[in-house]
Amino acid sequence: MIFFVAFYDLGVMALAYTYVVGEFFHFALALYFFRGYPIDSPSLEYFRYYTKFAVPLSIAVVSSIIMTNIDKVFIQLFWNAIQVGEYFAVFNLSRFITLFSSAVSMLLLPTVSEHYTRNDMIGIKRLTIDSERYLSIIVFPMVIMLMVLAQPVIRILLSDKYMPALSVLQILPVFVLLDVLSGPYTQKFSGMDMPHITRNRVLIMMSINVILNLILIPRDIKSLGLKLFGLGTTGAAIATIAAYAAGLVYIRIAAWKITRVKGSWRIIIHAFAAILMGFDFTLYE
Repeated sequence: MIFFVAFYDLGVMALAYTYVVGEFFHFALALYFFRGYPIDSPSLEYFRYYTKFAVPLSIAVVSSIIMTNIDKVFIQLFWNAIQVGEYFAVFNLSRFITLFSSAVSMLLLPTVSEHYTRNDMIGIKRLTIDSERYLSIIVFPMVIMLMVLAQPVIRILLSDKYMPALSVLQILPVFVLLDVLSGPYTQKFSGMDMPHITRNRVLIMMSINVILNLILIPRDIKSLGLKLFGLGTTGAAIATIAAYAAGLVYIRIAAWKITRVKGSWRIIIHAFAAILMGFDFTLYE
């Protein structure tokens, strides 16, 4: 529906309705797959329990939405719509890797929760470290190759019109790597009934992202008489990477303080191998 509306230029309202219709079918399919499962009557106890768990996560989700979209708003505000389109296109090229991590996270949460109900902290530690290790093995080469092959990727998957965003694609995929490496730890804390850790992580990331976007994207803020960096889309990419780096540092510190999980040292080997592969490919090219 989105392709049809965009191809025939039916307007933004028609495009908005496609999302509404799509979510309606999403909801209908969810109800269909949920059929046959027992549903009990709600109680005040469960309402309190779900509220305690859901409120911190809802704050995290809202903050994440703000963080994901505020850079496009600033680019439009201080530059132009063309740069927004270029940035958003290469941003999506990077973000597709996180779909794999999201699929793994959907499995981690209930598994961690099951270990936690049995007070099996050793099992949670092993699961977290193994997840980090295997995600690292897969994602490191993907991210490095996307950065190394940024030019042909843009030319093949988009077009030469998006070449002004080449520098963005050469650095932006790092945020995907940082996000993926944070995934096992965020799911661990959610499964251990500590959603406030996830909330705090995203709030820190959002704050850093907004502040750096305001500093790095605009050339100046005339109303305040401030001269700024004026990096445009490149500044947005740097702000995103810095925010996700801060999120990874926070979640790792929290993991060490609360559960004494140090993480897998093997990711250093994965990083070295991936960088060596990218360097070797560059020489070959």
